[in-house]
Amino acid sequence: MAQRILIVEDDDAHAELIHRAFSDSSERFTTEIVNTLSDARSRIAQNIPALALVDIVLPDGKGIDLLSGGEKENSFPIVVMTSHGDESVAVEAMKAGALDYVVKTSATLTELPHIAERSLREWENILARRQAEAQFRRSTAEMKAYVETAAQGVVAMDCEGRILLVNQQLEILFGYHRDNLIGKPFALLSSEAAEDLRNMMRTATAGTASAGREYLGRRQDGSHFPIEVALSFSETEGNTRILALITNITERKRHEQEMLEFQRMQLELERERELNRHKSHFLSMISHEFRTPLAIILSSSDILRNYGNKLTPEGREDHFAKITRGVRRLEDMINDILLLSRADMQRIDCMPEWHNLVHFCQTIVEEINKTFHTQRIEFKHEGERTLAFFDVHLLEHILVNLLTNAIKYSAEDGHVLFSVANEDDRCVFTIADDGIGIPEADQSRIFEPFHRASNSDVSFGTGLGLAIVKEFTQLHNGTVAFHSREGEGTMFTVTIPQPGEGSASGR
Repeated sequence: MAQRILIVEDDDAHAELIHRAFSDSSERFTTEIVNTLSDARSRIAQNIPALALVDIVLPDGKGIDLLSGGEKENSFPIVVMTSHGDESVAVEAMKAGALDYVVKTSATLTELPHIAERSLREWENILARRQAEAQFRRSTAEMKAYVETAAQGVVAMDCEGRILLVNQQLEILFGYHRDNLIGKPFALLSSEAAEDLRNMMRTATAGTASAGREYLGRRQDGSHFPIEVALSFSETEGNTRILALITNITERKRHEQEMLEFQRMQLELERERELNRHKSHFLSMISHEFRTPLAIILSSSDILRNYGNKLTPEGREDHFAKITRGVRRLEDMINDILLLSRADMQRIDCMPEWHNLVHFCQTIVEEINKTFHTQRIEFKHEGERTLAFFDVHLLEHILVNLLTNAIKYSAEDGHVLFSVANEDDRCVFTIADDGIGIPEADQSRIFEPFHRASNSDVSFGTGLGLAIVKEFTQLHNGTVAFHSREGEGTMFTVTIPQPGEGSASGR
């Protein structure tokens, strides 16, 4: 049967968030939202809720006024909700009898169903402790009568943690006969719980209690199982007594594990769907991009075939150049696809050799500047070493991809800084631009194949370049990282380890 939760909240936006949060928990909870203290009291008078979630500040008073206060105990649990900066008020509310408090944010409000479940479990433990402590105060005989009928395992201990009394449910849970437990240390049942008990005993006084905590219990046959233990301290005839309520939570843990597995499968399914969407988008994009150079090639070849004898030499050369550029563009796209496919199938070998790193980088910069008809790349070399150990073809792909991206995604008058630090044990390549940057929502997936940032439609791309950069960097046993702010620019850092000193003369 669904448990009734009373929500006292005067902020409409927060009330709507809370309503949405509980909408998927209708089988477990029914909710009623009111926005004033007087309405809350009226509803409580008509029907006591299983739990109340109460805002601290209300139009007609304070939410803590619903607490019984003084020596009178609350008849139902109250969790107070507060805004940032009011935590001290919330702590005072807990001292007055509130079960817990929540600082209101969008994230915490959506987690209220889980907070409600936890609070109700804790309230059950509190009620059980109240009953158990009342029995303790009446008489040992009455206490024994209660603990024998309790649904939870009950253990009563002295101030040194020696077992004085157990109930039948405890015997069933742990497989012991009570005669084999009386006088024995609590650690026999759970060493973890016993350690926490020892820590509590240093400062505990009558009335001290702990909410249910999870431990591993140990049965008589040596097997372990998950338990929840709630501890409370009381004073009887000048002697400290400790009561432990123990619950077998095997089913709950199994259910939690099943939920985690279900969520993991849902996440994997969504990732698979997203990958398929990207692949579909990629194929559509490739189809479109293939058509553009193919149309240019076809158009120029038709003109040359049908009207070539009427064209000037310059006109014919212009059409031949268009055909060449179209073919190269097709080659680039096909090569990117094949490169990543081969890397996925581990058919690419990294074959590093010693090369002049400065000359290699300068040559790449010159070629890119020619291709883009620009002089925007500023190259800097740090350190005295000129030689480095790397695979020429793989590193060329890495640097060309990053440098061309830096140019494509920055303004025509933008600046690209390409620096290389050739150190004893590593080479660090840094490429920084002041371009459009990468949106924060895309940054966690920027190295995934087929994924393009949401603002990358300003320039052509297959969504494979950075995936290739990552694969080829890892083939060097290196790392690639980046820092970016949308609208401010991006900086990529590629680090490739180098052999130890003496492997080559690199000075």
